[in-house]
This record gives sequence, structure tokens and C-alpha cells, in this order.
Amino acid sequence: MLYQHEHDKALKSLIDLSRSFWKSKILLVANELDVFSKLSHSPKTAKDLSRIIKTDPRATELLINALAAMGFLKKEKDYFSNTEVSKKYLCQGSPSYIGFALRHYNYCWDAWSELEQAVKRGHPKRFLEQEALHKDEKRARDFTLKMDFTGWKMAEEIEQMVDLSNVKSMLDLGGGSGCYSIYFAKKYPQLHCTIFELPFVAKVAEENVIRHNLEERVSVVTGDFTIDPIKDVYDLVLVSFVPHGFGEKEVHLMFNKVHSILKKDGRLVVQDYLLSSQDSSCEELAVFNMHMFLVTSGGRVYTLSEIKNFFYKANFSILQVLRLSERSDFLMGREPYLFIGGVNHEKK
Repeated sequence: MLYQHEHDKALKSLIDLSRSFWKSKILLVANELDVFSKLSHSPKTAKDLSRIIKTDPRATELLINALAAMGFLKKEKDYFSNTEVSKKYLCQGSPSYIGFALRHYNYCWDAWSELEQAVKRGHPKRFLEQEALHKDEKRARDFTLKMDFTGWKMAEEIEQMVDLSNVKSMLDLGGGSGCYSIYFAKKYPQLHCTIFELPFVAKVAEENVIRHNLEERVSVVTGDFTIDPIKDVYDLVLVSFVPHGFGEKEVHLMFNKVHSILKKDGRLVVQDYLLSSQDSSCEELAVFNMHMFLVTSGGRVYTLSEIKNFFYKANFSILQVLRLSERSDFLMGREPYLFIGGVNHEKK
């Protein structure tokens, strides 16, 4: 039997976890209402703020009092202002703003609220992430900006691991915001990149390409790899964080399509998370797998043997398996892996 103080500690931890969604939802709703940006210029009372964000005065006071207790706002008499953390990360216009990521998490709230029924029936009622990327421009933009936030750091690490000095053409399949193509093109003046993305996501990539004055060497093509053909042939194809969003059938299709558009000495570079053969060995990825179950129609984090199987079945050899640093993706808190494959010219 546990000693009493140990028992109390374990019980408190259990209770804290079970109601942690209270704090999470308070923060997500405040971000959705843009509370922090509205407080960025001067302190305001709850009544003043409620008038600006068009909410009930009493409910607004309860909300921002909770935010102050949680450390996201400061309260002096009846006036509320941002803390340094909120100024840096939650106010629009800040270089470190991550409000788009919180909006994406809030959008996924409905899927998680339906977890019990989804587990009973074996699938969610709606595939929210796929719906957002295909049908909702605002949600697709938030998701893309979330990926962009960590993408630049990962691009820097990948550039140090993969020799691109002789690569003239690269396809960035599911290239998101275009951060990888833009970073590589700036480093290698001989390199021409093509970003292949869904239309709403492609808009963000196009904006980034124009912002970096790379229109002549980085192009954006809209399409869905699961149904649309991919044109031209390339020296290298980069596939970053795409496999975990799809089921096995779609991932096999993607690898086969990539094989058909690579030059004979071309390379395939795949970046994604890697699950241990013991599904429960990593809390972050085990929970993330639950998230994929709720928001996609078959996506999940694959194991090393499964990733290798994707390569081999599409007639690729695996040249290297590398591991990025954990700090490269601090939103997930787990280091992604990098798989570099070459075209196998022997018949399957």
C-alpha cells in the first residue's frame, strides 16, 4: 500500500490531468477572441475589453481573471495587461506569434470531444484536418503557418545533412509553406524547386516565395498527389511530414509516384516521426497517434519497419537513416527522422 503522502501526490496528479482541459480551453478561447492583441497597446478593464471583442462583460471578467491567475495576464486594480510571454507569443505582429497554432488546436477540439464515440465506432464522425486543408482556407492557413513556425529550423538541419550541391531540380511534395524549398534555393543558386501542394496551402507558399524574391527558381504547383498526376522529372524529391497524415494505401501510392518522376540517379528524402515497435513507449507520439485517428482517415506515425517497407515496395534502396535534434521540432517535443533513398533500377 502506498504511504499516505505518496497516495495524495498520485491522486492529485490524476485529478490535475483529468481537468487540465479547463485551462487549455481558457487559453484557446482567449486566443480565438484575440484577447492578447487587443491588450497589446494599453491596459484595459474587463468592461472595456468586452466592448472591443463583443462579449458579455461578466463572462469576460471571469475569463481574463483566470488568464491572470494562469500567468498570461497581469492585473493591477481593475486593469489587465499582457505578461512578457503573452506579448512575445500571443500578440499578432510579434515575430514569435503562435496564435495560428492555438487556433488550429482549438479547431480540433470538436474531434477530441467526440473521442468516446469515435473509439466505440472505430472512426471519427468527420476528418477535421483533411476537411480544413481541402475546404476551409482560414483553417488551412493556420495549419500551414503552424508547420512553417518550426519548418525553417528543420530546413537548416536537413541542409547540413543532405548534399544538394549537385542537385538542379527538386520536387517539394506536400511542401507546405515552402520554407524548405526557399531555404535550399537561397543556399544553392543552381537549384530550382517545385512545391506541390493543395490550393489553400499553396497560397501561403506563393506568398513566401514572393516575399523572398525567388519566383524565378521556386515554383508552386497545386494538386492532390492521391488523385492528380505529378509532371516532370527531378534530381531529388523531398517528402516532409506527409506519410503520417495518410493510411498505408495512400503512402504506397505516393512512393510509387515519386519513383516514376525521379531521374535514374535521383534521391528521395523523407522526413517524419518514427514510432517504436512498442506503441506506448513514447507519450507524445502515442497521444499524437490518437490525434491522427481523430482528424484523418487513416493517418498515423509509422514504425521503422513500415517506413522501410514503403521504400522497398516502391523499388527504392535506403542509403541513410538520420535523426534530427529534438530542438528542431519543439511543438511536438520529439525529434523527427530523415530517410534518404536511391532509385533501385532492378525490376521489382
